[in-house]
Amino acid sequence: MKLLLLTNSSSGGGAEKVFNSLVDGFTKHSSCETKHLYLQEGSVSKFWKISGFFKFIFLILKFKPDVVQSHLLYPNIINSFLSVFMRYKSQLVCHSSFERFQRSRNACIIRLAYKKANSIVCISEEMQKQAKIFLSRDDIEKIYNPHDLKNYQDLSFKDVSPIPFQNFLISVGRLVESKRIKDILLALKACNKKKNLVIVGDGDTRDDLTALAKELDIEDRVFFVGHSSNPYPYILKSEAMLLASETEGFPNCLVESLALGIPIITTNCKTGPAELLRVSYEDDVLRVPYPNCSIYPVGDIDSLAKAINSLNDMCVDTEQLKGLVRHLDLEDVIELYYLSLQRLLNS
Repeated sequence: MKLLLLTNSSSGGGAEKVFNSLVDGFTKHSSCETKHLYLQEGSVSKFWKISGFFKFIFLILKFKPDVVQSHLLYPNIINSFLSVFMRYKSQLVCHSSFERFQRSRNACIIRLAYKKANSIVCISEEMQKQAKIFLSRDDIEKIYNPHDLKNYQDLSFKDVSPIPFQNFLISVGRLVESKRIKDILLALKACNKKKNLVIVGDGDTRDDLTALAKELDIEDRVFFVGHSSNPYPYILKSEAMLLASETEGFPNCLVESLALGIPIITTNCKTGPAELLRVSYEDDVLRVPYPNCSIYPVGDIDSLAKAINSLNDMCVDTEQLKGLVRHLDLEDVIELYYLSLQRLLNS
């Protein structure tokens, strides 16, 4: 099988990390001849989408793939439309909630493009349900994101820059409004226990968050690491991973924490966290499905503070937490994708 993998760039967020894992996994697969393309690679121009589009056409003509698997919105749209004319099968992998598409002014274009795709894969069960409704098609697959669980373990013992706390909570991800890091700072202030927080990641809201920590008089308990290519040593030493997002696809930071046996406190955002903790999206109240692991309604700062206050070091069953994500191991997920692509080629 000749497989071309397509996305926007090699870095940026969770979807890009997943894409790079798939590139590594398929490159090692004995039954695949694999190439990949980052549309934005090598371009600083605001017209990168146009130049990337022509790079994509050139690579199709040169490589002649049997299947093009694309990730994220723009690559998915151009992949779907070009597959109609260029004699290859298209598989679109969706990384964000379809509720966002329903509210988009481009909803009609997105719906038209995605309906023309030969195959669509969603990375969570809830996203799959949303996609079936939005696109009015029943053949949408669900395949969870792949994770190199052994690599997380290995990297967690590497040396990283020191932090000023012995005990701390952690948040990992881009510092953007949708991640609602401000909720974590407000909950930290509201907690009965004086907890420290390490924030790994960078983004547009960093200055605002720094100012908020100072305003709340907790700046001595909040440390910004900035972007890190290896967050795993910080995660391993933390008491718990905090996720306050209002929307996700399938949060990598939660999987990474559980893989290291670290508890998680997360919003019941769509999509992903409820499926990881094996609870319902519908029963949207503060719940503790596993010792030290809590899930709470988006924006409910009181519930987040209660979850932090209830943390107890003696309750953690690391093997139980690791068991929640064993089915997401890279090799197993690559095989699921390979079987999906084989079915696509044989259809």
